[in-house]
Parts: sequence; structure tokens; C-alpha cells
Amino acid sequence: MKFMKILYQFRSDICRKKEEQNELELELDYKSSKILEIDCEIKLLNLVFLKKFMHFLKPQNTILAMSKNGI
Repeated sequence: MKFMKILYQFRSDICRKKEEQNELELELDYKSSKILEIDCEIKLLNLVFLKKFMHFLKPQNTILAMSKNGI
């Protein structure tokens, strides 16, 4: 009888550990997805900034080009 009780306790501990591991894996997946989401937002902002910066550097937008055109 004592052996069955020990066996039951052992199985119960294993189930609890697996449940804790699953919860930790879910939390890790959630945090990883948030990191990827933030990374994508940063890349998008960098692209927008680069596009605006490149537009600013076009010759028609420079002071030299404006002075050549009499502006």
C-alpha cells in the first residue's frame, strides 16, 4: 500500500512539473512573439526614416538645386 502511495505521489509530481514546463514554454513563446513584433516595428520605422531622408537628399530638394533654378 505504501508503494502505491509513493507511486501516486511520484506521478502527481511529474504531472505538475510538466504543467509548469508547459506554462513556461507558453510564456516564452509569448515574449518571443512580442520581441519579434517590436523588431518589425523598428525595421518599419527605419524604412520610413530612410525613405524620408533619401527624399530630402534628392537634388531637386537641395539648396544648390534651388539656387540653380532661380528659387
